Amino acid sequence: MEKEELFSRSIFIDTQAYYKHGFNFSHGAIKRIKELSSVSSLELVLTDVVAKEVSNKIFDKVKESDLALSKFLRKSEVLKGKKGSD
Repeated sequence: MEKEELFSRSIFIDTQAYYKHGFNFSHGAIKRIKELSSVSSLELVLTDVVAKEVSNKIFDKVKESDLALSKFLRKSEVLKGKKGSD
């Protein structure tokens, strides 16, 4: 069987791949692609659209976590008797 050449040396990673791996840019597959692109003729391409989507999704997750933490802290104050104990 004859080995076929790649049509393109550019690799594009979609936002969902980053999302699937928890935005961990050092995750196995993403890390390996980055390593391969630095030592071979492969080129990892991050489009402006994907960069913005990843940034927005990270921001949304941080905001969601902050709201959850604030809610937890409010509820824990009630449990400790700090609010409404007059």
